[in-house]
Amino acid sequence: MNVFTIKEIEQICGIKAHTLRIWEQRYKIISPKRKESNHRTFDSDDLKHILRITFLYNAGLKISKIARLSCSDLINMTSLLAEKQTPTRTNDLYVTQLINATLDFDEQTIDMVLQDAINRKGVERAIVSIIYPFFEKIGLLWLTDNVVPAQEHFCSNLIRQKLVRAIEETPAPEDQDNTFVLFTPEGELHELPLLFMHYLLKSAGITVYYLGVNIPVADIKFFLSRKKVRYLYLHAITPLTSSSIDMYMTELAAIFSEQEIIVSGPVTRTLTSQASNMRLLSSMKEILAFGKQPLPVVTR
Repeated sequence: MNVFTIKEIEQICGIKAHTLRIWEQRYKIISPKRKESNHRTFDSDDLKHILRITFLYNAGLKISKIARLSCSDLINMTSLLAEKQTPTRTNDLYVTQLINATLDFDEQTIDMVLQDAINRKGVERAIVSIIYPFFEKIGLLWLTDNVVPAQEHFCSNLIRQKLVRAIEETPAPEDQDNTFVLFTPEGELHELPLLFMHYLLKSAGITVYYLGVNIPVADIKFFLSRKKVRYLYLHAITPLTSSSIDMYMTELAAIFSEQEIIVSGPVTRTLTSQASNMRLLSSMKEILAFGKQPLPVVTR
């Protein structure tokens, strides 16, 4: 059973703890449990209930009106208003639905939400405006021990399936000269950002060789001995375990001096030096811009 403090609920839902206490005391709209210390605690059902209340509240409904709704009316009203909301509010609802379904291992709902988002917004906008914010929220839950790895992996795998399908359905690239190899370094197992770049590059008409995650440098050398490739693209979120990120990037740039190396992900913000044949993409804006015009010119 997931257990949340009021501070964690505040972080996840974006509603101040003070406001949550008012909702509890004045409107009786939430009913937290109490520890022996009298501190409030909330379970998964409480979180889902508060997320629905938050959606309606942010949509402009007065809390006094929301307080008069039954649980079933609350769910129905959330679904009804979702159709009329601005894109930002609709995105919030998608994120809320994904969180709830992930906590419940509800594959059918996750699949339905993902497909609806892709149908309405397209793959790129669905990833940027829904999937990434969803993982930010899941990250908060993970940090507070309220999501087990199995829950995150369960949802991530379903998202992965959607991305792989989108890549497969994208027409074959015409550009055979500016080829890319995509991979993550040894120890890096986060694949979704790499798959997203695969989708962007293929959509831009670029040929991609996708090696996947946790790839040793020796494997890349072996591949390049058999295939002519102009660009290496890697994404890294977690720190490398076997060496510092600076040492790894320096080695990579030296070994593959004939290739241009593009590095994206949070690790770019920890690098203290940058080789002449290396380009860093530190933000989603830079990643998207690169994905649409992916042929960088690096000055030697």
